[in-house]
Amino acid sequence: MFRAFLVLSSGSVIGKLVGFLREILMAALFGTGTHVAAYRVAQTAMLMPTEFF
Repeated sequence: MFRAFLVLSSGSVIGKLVGFLREILMAALFGTGTHVAAYRVAQTAMLMPTEFF
């Protein structure tokens, strides 16, 4: 049971780190602007239904 907890919690932490690195990379490569804003809106709209799970 503890091993399953470790697997799930480590996967969650790794996912958060990858998301953080993705945001840093997007800011470094594209800066801020309409293209990045459109990308973020599209990404949020696509991922919103999965947030409920």
